[in-house]
Amino acid sequence: MDTLQRTNSLLAIANPSVQDYNDLKKLISELNREYYVESKSVINDQLYDALFKQLIAWEEQLPLKEEQLADSPSQKLTENLTTSFQKIRHNHPMLSLSNAFDEYDLKRFTEETGEQQTDYVVEPKFDGVSIAVHYANDIFVQAVTRGNGETGEDVTNNVKTLRNLPLHLPLSRFGISRAEFRGEIYIRKAEFTQLNKSRLKEGLDPFQNSRNTASGSLRLKDAQTVRSRPLEVVFFQCVHCDNQDPANKLDKDHDKQMEILSSIGLPTTHPYIKTSNSVESLQEVVENWKNKREQFPIEIDGLVIKVNNTSLHTLIGSTGHHPKWATAFKFTAASVESVLEAVDFQVGRTGVLTPVAKIQPAPLHGVIVRNISLHNQDFIDRLNLHIGDTVLVVRAGDVIPYIKDSWSASKGRGRRVEFPENCPACNSPIIREEESAAWLCPNAHCKAKKLEQLQYFVSKAALDIDGFGREIMKLFYEKGFVNSRVDIFCLHARREELIVLEGLGPKSIDKLIAAIESSRKQSLWRQIVSLGIPLVGPQTAKAIIKHLKLRTLEELSFLTLDRLVEIHDVGEKVSQSIIDFSSDLNSSQELKELSACFDNKNASNPESVSSELLASKRVVVTGSFNFASRNEIKEFIEIHGGIVSGSVSKNTSVVFVGEKAGSKADKARDLGVPMLGPQELLAWVQDNTIPPMLKNADSE
Repeated sequence: MDTLQRTNSLLAIANPSVQDYNDLKKLISELNREYYVESKSVINDQLYDALFKQLIAWEEQLPLKEEQLADSPSQKLTENLTTSFQKIRHNHPMLSLSNAFDEYDLKRFTEETGEQQTDYVVEPKFDGVSIAVHYANDIFVQAVTRGNGETGEDVTNNVKTLRNLPLHLPLSRFGISRAEFRGEIYIRKAEFTQLNKSRLKEGLDPFQNSRNTASGSLRLKDAQTVRSRPLEVVFFQCVHCDNQDPANKLDKDHDKQMEILSSIGLPTTHPYIKTSNSVESLQEVVENWKNKREQFPIEIDGLVIKVNNTSLHTLIGSTGHHPKWATAFKFTAASVESVLEAVDFQVGRTGVLTPVAKIQPAPLHGVIVRNISLHNQDFIDRLNLHIGDTVLVVRAGDVIPYIKDSWSASKGRGRRVEFPENCPACNSPIIREEESAAWLCPNAHCKAKKLEQLQYFVSKAALDIDGFGREIMKLFYEKGFVNSRVDIFCLHARREELIVLEGLGPKSIDKLIAAIESSRKQSLWRQIVSLGIPLVGPQTAKAIIKHLKLRTLEELSFLTLDRLVEIHDVGEKVSQSIIDFSSDLNSSQELKELSACFDNKNASNPESVSSELLASKRVVVTGSFNFASRNEIKEFIEIHGGIVSGSVSKNTSVVFVGEKAGSKADKARDLGVPMLGPQELLAWVQDNTIPPMLKNADSE
């Protein structure tokens, strides 16, 4: 029976059975796959809509069990309203990729992996949002964003609405009970254009680019709105499969895996995969993709090249940042011409003025570019920029736009771009830093500088106060609620004044106050970083705490240049910057007041404990730990004087072995390297004592 006959037959049923329901559900799923994955339209829209209406009616009519509804296409019509996105720790970290830009990089990659094999796969690197999707007993159960690679957000309700995501996937035929797949959520070029046309008709601002639109859509609270967006997903990796039947499992080769998964309904990169066995053939594939990139219906920002044999991935290994068995080939930057209309000068938290070019809106690979940093006076002089010039705009790595060249389109050029003599925010005379191309405002009371300092103080890079965005800080500053860093910790006393501000309310203010209170327990290194001292980042802050045994912010006021320059990795320039900041009378008083705001007794400050536990010992971390992320454990190692290594050798002092550890644990066992399991490690961390097994371990 063909599709049209099956459709008419099911639509004619007046008194359906459960089997009729299952047949209808199966037919609609097949039609969805044919339309969204294979680009086939087997029946017209009217018949499809009639089938879908029939499905919903039968689900209301029949005594169906919850498991029978779980994989129904109707579940994509979810009415769930997400109030928050739960944090989920990944079972396997979502790593980044190393980059390749030319034939030399490709050759190096093949040399590093070619000892094990010679077969590679090349697939497009979709410019979308990374996602991890989980199936259990053939049913889609969870979707988690990449987040920081260790922990992401649960966006299951929203991902469920994606048009081409199968809610039922017959993995059981391969003996698989649970599986995790990695992919990208994206919007096709044509559909993104149509989406913006619709928004303009409705009087709404168009979206800037498809990637950000996809990312923002995933975090919408209303799943129905997400469903209205033309989001799709494509999968490029099978990360994990449980209970594989040895006699009937997925192929070990990546291209075959993707083909098999595609054949059972999972949208994968299979249609686009090319294989290669040499750097020469890889280069040919790359050149071919370069030529057809513009015609490809989906935005891509490069290619992903992988070792095809997945059984070799563990053997080749990974760093803490990226797998060694894969690399991303980045296309050369795209370019477009535009016109320089004006230049604004923005004041940063250190007082440095940054010139920002305002150009005629220019479309550049899915992004509308309007503003571009001009960096400093030397950069402007090198381009000889004038208002009205035609400029060549390039996106470095297809991400950051910059002006590569400029020229005049007419004989009479406009005004030359020059730095102002006075600060655009406070009108103070600006000065040029010694041995630098930067101009800055020296006024400590400059409102623009103070606002930037406050915004940095609460940012993710500093105290990471959730919900304290730039607009809220700007509002509080303009209203006079926050004039200093200390004022932030007094906002709870002004709750009644805050809840009446436009766009806020009791719930949002209470949430913000709770986040502020929680930040009182932030680690000391974050407290130091939050001050925004020039040249002082996390590593410098940790080094200072570790070597000088600091306990509070106030102790910064008592440091001397001699003590600071003795610290490894803290040079004279950085030391002088710290002294300049802490010796200022206003800063000294603020440090004293801020110290009282933080709960350093209960703060998480592993950097302040003894640093000799792992002095010069080489430590390898493998597997996952339920009490801390891999990054947190690595930070603990470094704080205690240890050296984090990515591979196990005879020189390794100890291996921290978590759940689902791989070949590194096996190698450590073969070499007789000491190993600590999760419980042993946790006990040690809590006791801050070196395990007996390590007291005599070799160190270098």
